[in-house]
Amino acid sequence: MIQLVNPYTCKDYNKVSFSPEQEEAICGISAKDSISKLELVKTCMDIVIKLAKWYSTESGIPFDQLVQAGVLAVVRSAGNFCNSEESNFNDYISQEIMKAMINLSKSEKNRVDNYEKNC
Repeated sequence: MIQLVNPYTCKDYNKVSFSPEQEEAICGISAKDSISKLELVKTCMDIVIKLAKWYSTESGIPFDQLVQAGVLAVVRSAGNFCNSEESNFNDYISQEIMKAMINLSKSEKNRVDNYEKNC
C-alpha cells in the first residue's frame, strides 16, 4: 500500500521550541481561553507550515523559526479578529502569519547587517 504524503506537513513540527519571552507571552493567555487557542493553533498548523515552507525557500530563513513566528501570530491574532463582512478568518490569519514571517526576516536582516557593520 502506497502512503501519500501531504507536501505541506512536517514530521517534526511539534518539536519546535520557544524562547522564554515567547513562552511568557503564550502563558499570559487566560486559563479559560488557553484550550480554545490551542485548538486554534492545531487547526491552523497546516497553513502555518505551508507558508513557512514557501517563505523559507524564498527568504532563506530557517523553517523552524518561521513556524515559531507563525504559531505566535495565530495566538496573538485570535483575540484581534473582528468578524466583518469584508474579511473571513482564513484570509485574516494568513495575512497575520505572513506579516509575522516578514517581520522576522526584517529583524534577521538587521541583525546580519549590524554584525557585518561591527566586524
